[in-house]
Amino acid sequence: MDEEARQFVRRQLPHFYEKGARAAAETLGATFTWTLFHRDALQALASDSYADFLRRSQEAEQMAARFYRAVR
Repeated sequence: MDEEARQFVRRQLPHFYEKGARAAAETLGATFTWTLFHRDALQALASDSYADFLRRSQEAEQMAARFYRAVR
């Protein structure tokens, strides 16, 4: 799960960020270009997302362990 989360943050998140930013810019009649502001925002989003994925993965592992103990 850890590797999947890392891959999502590395590959998919920038794509989704850019897609949303392009749509927002188009709505405003502007064009999107990557700036330092966007790179910083994406870095913060990636860090938060990875931490959330990791936390959820750990919670799922704990729930599975509790279920295993209850069944056993």
